[in-house]
Amino acid sequence: MLRRIALRLAARAALLQAAALVEVALVDGAGQRAPGQGLSWTLVREDWSYDWYLDGGQWRWRRTGRDVPINAGALNVAADKFAEIAQEKMKSGDYRLVITDPNSGAESSMRFYVGWGGGANDAN
Repeated sequence: MLRRIALRLAARAALLQAAALVEVALVDGAGQRAPGQGLSWTLVREDWSYDWYLDGGQWRWRRTGRDVPINAGALNVAADKFAEIAQEKMKSGDYRLVITDPNSGAESSMRFYVGWGGGANDAN
């Protein structure tokens, strides 16, 4: 059975106040909302380090990341409404939410930034 997990940030303004609310829906192969039991979720903080190095006489940089687990849990999704995952008192920084449906094997993830400013970006 083909299923997909849909994620949506419910209130972007809350991200400036160190809180996140994500809405979760399960969708079947026909695009219709579907119920689901026992979806597992994990919230990680993406901790970035930046290193400078000399390459052929030119300075370059690279970033390396480390995942810091913040919270995890399980949730059930009804076909007629969104399930919600809320987290408060978050430090400013980059985060990733990963949700897995063990029944179908579907997995979805969402990156977001909490606080003022912006998240890490590989663009020069």
